[in-house]
Amino acid sequence: SSVFGAVFKDGISPPIPIVDTVSVNPLTGFTSLGWKVSPASDTKAYLIYTYINGNWTPADTVYGRFNTSFSGTSSIYDASSGSKLFKLAAFDSCGNISPAILIYNTINITKS
Repeated sequence: SSVFGAVFKDGISPPIPIVDTVSVNPLTGFTSLGWKVSPASDTKAYLIYTYINGNWTPADTVYGRFNTSFSGTSSIYDASSGSKLFKLAAFDSCGNISPAILIYNTINITKS
């Protein structure tokens, strides 16, 4: 945050984003995520993390406070062969990042 001629420091992270939708495209197997708009007006982007080989890995960034959905198009989002785990964080214009502590997952359902 800035005002011409003044320097401000903002040490407050945006609130933890709340995911409201996790779905899998039945044709591609790729995961889509949706979340609520951050109430912090200085939110700049959302960071998507996925669990790969035992580690939480930054996978994608969605820029814009009001851009609240994402559809994966790479193999790390392919849930056709099993459940995928995701976390979401927000960061603001000062670079503060919210904790990514809530875990969301796809559910793999098979027909018998």
